Amino acid sequence: MRFTLRRAEARDRLPLEPLEKELFLVHKNAAPDLFKDDPPYFTGEYYRTMLSDPDRLLLVAETGDGTPAGFLTAYVRRIRDHPTLRDQALFHVDDLFVGEAFRRSGIGKALMEEAAREGKRRGCNALELGVYAFNRNALAFYEAMGMEAEVLRLRLSI
Repeated sequence: MRFTLRRAEARDRLPLEPLEKELFLVHKNAAPDLFKDDPPYFTGEYYRTMLSDPDRLLLVAETGDGTPAGFLTAYVRRIRDHPTLRDQALFHVDDLFVGEAFRRSGIGKALMEEAAREGKRRGCNALELGVYAFNRNALAFYEAMGMEAEVLRLRLSI
C-alpha cells in the first residue's frame, strides 16, 4: 500500500476524527471501567494546541487518495532538577494509531521512525510511550520496534 506522512494541518481535524474514535473504542471495549462513554475527540482547542505548540507533533499518514490511515501525536517531556533523575528531554508518543483496514502495511513503523527522527531533531535523547497491558498487539509492535519496558505501573481496584 502506498502512503505518505506529513504534519497535520487545520483541515485534518474532522477527517481524523473517525480514526480517533476507532482508537478510543479499542480501549473502551477492553477496559470499560476506565474509559468514559462518550469523550470529546480532537476538540478544536486541543487540536489548535497540537498544531501551534512547538513542543508537540501531530503526524498524519494518508493513502494515495488522501484518506487518513493513521496518526501519531507526541510531545517533548523535559525532566529538570529532579532529585534522582538526570536532566533530559524525552519525546513522548501520546497516541499512535493505524486504522484496522490499513494495518500491516508499514504505516505504524513509518510513523514511529519519523517520531524518532523528530524527537532527535528536537534534542530528545529517547522516545517513550505508555501502553495498556491489555493491548497485546500494540505491545508486540512496540517491542518489535526495539522498545523495552522501563517502568511498570500496577493497579488494584478497591
